[in-house]
Amino acid sequence: MRRLHFVSSIAAIFLLLIPTVRAQSPDRGADFTGTYEFVGPLLAIGPCDGRINGKWETRCNNFPYSDAGKEKSIAAIDDGSVDCIPDGLARLNTRTLYDIQIWHEPKMVKIKYQFGDIVRTIHLDGEPPPADTARSRHGYSIGKWMGDTLHIETTHLEPAFFAPGTDGRVRGATSEQAKIIERWWPAPIAGNLLMDMVLDDPVNYEHAFLLHRREWSATELGELEPWDCVPASELLFEDDPDLDKFFEN
Repeated sequence: MRRLHFVSSIAAIFLLLIPTVRAQSPDRGADFTGTYEFVGPLLAIGPCDGRINGKWETRCNNFPYSDAGKEKSIAAIDDGSVDCIPDGLARLNTRTLYDIQIWHEPKMVKIKYQFGDIVRTIHLDGEPPPADTARSRHGYSIGKWMGDTLHIETTHLEPAFFAPGTDGRVRGATSEQAKIIERWWPAPIAGNLLMDMVLDDPVNYEHAFLLHRREWSATELGELEPWDCVPASELLFEDDPDLDKFFEN
């Protein structure tokens, strides 16, 4: 009952924030076509560490961990992203230095992330995931328009982590049972987009919670620059590592 209460509360918050619904085509509510850059978070639950009383301290309890979730972490050196393995969806949506591109196709929306050259398909046909859908780091996403707000529910996710800390560990585990709910809608600034992301994972967290809210600003860029990742293993263990090249990526 406690879990249902929290999920219902988040749903109620979302309903209060949804713009007025109007009649529309079932596969198009608003035109999000464009390239966008990160502006800054309106609200961020995390990251895992922050400055408290002038000192950097771990405060991972910002997340409503279950007992199992508290125990899960990996060493930063084992984090796949340092060797160009794509992020899981929860983390990919919080990357701040990379652009995204959105376009519409019949009964679907496409989102391409510069980080990792990842292309997501948001299915708008109203059908559930096929029975043989494989798990992946970005899962299977089903979208629905409510006015100009695109609601997305993603399942079939592989386990991943999303909260790197300052203590050499990465926390914020997500399990195979995790579900990510997003809202994308027009910002008050013309051309910009707002995005909310809720994580619901009954294995690692006590209840669903708002993980991140951010704003994307429209740019005049066309295609995204290609992803040119340099694996840390190729640079940091060389006799003369090119650290500038590594940190540029």
